[in-house]
Amino acid sequence: MKITEVKLGILSVPLRVPFKTALRTVNSVEDVIIEIHTDTGAVGYGEAPPTGVITGDTTGAIIGAMKDHIIKTLVGRDIDNLEDNLKALNGCIVKNTSAKAAADMALWDLYGQLYKIPVYKLMGGSRNNLVTDITISVN
Repeated sequence: MKITEVKLGILSVPLRVPFKTALRTVNSVEDVIIEIHTDTGAVGYGEAPPTGVITGDTTGAIIGAMKDHIIKTLVGRDIDNLEDNLKALNGCIVKNTSAKAAADMALWDLYGQLYKIPVYKLMGGSRNNLVTDITISVN
């Protein structure tokens, strides 16, 4: 299974109620979507939320990192060696964590499809407890 093409898109979903924090008010959720296509017709999906005020990653920065570095690195690679693909991804550009995370998700998605194993199982299986950081709206 070889990567033949990478497509990008932008998804914007309006919120019914604005999400307010000390840093900002969000009226819609925006994501950059990545689709990694293979020669077998399989498609892996990932997404990157542009949150410049938190990560420094804007929509333009994410798309630029994808077009200028990440897509060029991934096209032509075989899916069967996830570790090498992730090393190449992380080494092709510094910072740009949101763009790299989106491509990382899509690579894991394709790797799971290749071996017919759900991604959560590839990552160690399900868990009953999960430590997380939660941000809640002030309204």
